[in-house]
Amino acid sequence: MVAADSSGEIRGILGITLKGESATIDTIAVHPHHQSQGIARALLQESTVRLRALKVATLDAWTRDDPSTLRPWCHGSSRGGHRRSRSSSRQLR
Repeated sequence: MVAADSSGEIRGILGITLKGESATIDTIAVHPHHQSQGIARALLQESTVRLRALKVATLDAWTRDDPSTLRPWCHGSSRGGHRRSRSSSRQLR
C-alpha cells in the first residue's frame, strides 16, 4: 500500500506478505518530512480492514532498529543503536 498526496508524491508505504490466514508486515515507512501526521496509523488501519475482508486471522510484525535495513530515504529516522528483533501479533477476528 502507498500513501501519496494529491500530486502523487509518496508519503508512506506498507508492505504485507500473506500466507494462509496470517499476514506479516514486511515494511512500513513514512518519509521523515511527513512523520507524526497519522500516515502510518492510516496505512495500518486500512490494511486491517482489507485483511479482515480476506479472512486473515493474524497480523504479525517484526521490528529492528538496525540502520543498515532501512530504506535510503528513511535512513535518518533511526534513533541509533542495534536491538534484537522483536515480534508482535494481533488477532484480526
